[in-house]
Amino acid sequence: ARHYEGVANDMRRRAQEHEKELEEYESHPYYGKRAQDLKAHCRTLINNYERAAEANTSMARVHRQMAEEAQ
Repeated sequence: ARHYEGVANDMRRRAQEHEKELEEYESHPYYGKRAQDLKAHCRTLINNYERAAEANTSMARVHRQMAEEAQ
C-alpha cells in the first residue's frame, strides 16, 4: 500500500509541475503559435498524471483492505 501511495504522490507532484508550466505558457504570449501545442501537451500530461494518481490511490486502498482482512 505504501508503494502505491508513494507512486500516487509522485504522480500528483508531476501533475503540479505541468500545471505550473501550463500557467507559464498561458501567461506569456511570446511563445507564439507553438504555445497551443505546448499547452495541449501539458493538459494531456496533467490529465494522465492525475488519472495515474487516482489509480494508485485506489490500489493502495485495496491493499490496505486486504491487509486488514488478513489479520
